[in-house]
Amino acid sequence: MFLAWRVQALKFHGVFIDSIMKKTFLFCLFFTVFFTHAQEKHSDIQIGNKYSSVQLIEAVNKANWCGYYHQEIAFKLQFDDGAIVHLKSKSQLLQSGHELSENCFQSNFSESNDVFVIAENGNLFVPKSTRYFKPKN
Repeated sequence: MFLAWRVQALKFHGVFIDSIMKKTFLFCLFFTVFFTHAQEKHSDIQIGNKYSSVQLIEAVNKANWCGYYHQEIAFKLQFDDGAIVHLKSKSQLLQSGHELSENCFQSNFSESNDVFVIAENGNLFVPKSTRYFKPKN
């Protein structure tokens, strides 16, 4: 009788442990997705015709945007394929756990005049202008 009760208790605990493990796994999965999204530096992406969303996200998250972040609104970046990325504002960055110096924020510009390109290695760059001006004689 005692042995039958122990077997029943183990079965109950086995089911209980399985449900705890499932809940723990789901919690960890949710936390991982939330944490990786919180570490992103952008708030919105509009895809162009050349780069995938993965390429844009990786390039933007890889770059140092100190000095581009706006105090109050999302800062707009334009890419050579027509893609548009909005960097998070100061409040959005602070809410998502980013710790940045006050020097990284500005309030003068809401978008960049530069057109960004993603290189083969995934880094962002701004190509030099090919316009040449003739001096007046």
